Amino acid sequence: MEVKEIIESLKYNKDGKFQKESVLEARKKQKEVTEELLNELEKVANNIS
Repeated sequence: MEVKEIIESLKYNKDGKFQKESVLEARKKQKEVTEELLNELEKVANNIS
């Protein structure tokens, strides 16, 4: 699973639960996923009205 796929699957979850496969993959690629999540947070922070 690619980092972009992991991020997409973590963006939305059903009933407050994440897909187990996505979480396990995120743990394997922790550094890359963390960097991408921080980039997403920065985008949100820059777009607050």
